[in-house]
Amino acid sequence: FLTSCVFLLFVCFVAAKFNITDPPGCSPVNSCSQMQSLVKSYFPSSKQNDMLCIAYYESSYCPGAENPSSGAAGLWQIMPNIWLGQPGCPAKGDTSALYNADDNAKCANTVLSQQGLSAWSTWDNGDCNSWNKCTV
Repeated sequence: FLTSCVFLLFVCFVAAKFNITDPPGCSPVNSCSQMQSLVKSYFPSSKQNDMLCIAYYESSYCPGAENPSSGAAGLWQIMPNIWLGQPGCPAKGDTSALYNADDNAKCANTVLSQQGLSAWSTWDNGDCNSWNKCTV
């Protein structure tokens, strides 16, 4: 127990000392109002709050978010190996486009249309139950 506490204190000290707050590639983080505008542009009104919630839990509204193990990219953590080249998504091989908020939103709408909200594990996990942090 003591070892765990010492390690946690060390991690907190290092984070504070070097001003580590966001993962690399996650600046700037979109504000709630920016995300509201984005979802209003790309998603049906009945799904907008759900997509706000999913993006929050998938990327913390960070367009540069990336999952190093799966390669999922951007606000809605789109899987490039599955979705690039699909209608509504960037061209095959253009993974960098998924870090663009508009391109990621367009592709996320394609994912939503084809697989529904369950395409995102955060939805199935119930993370969006009673969501009220950022709504339209």
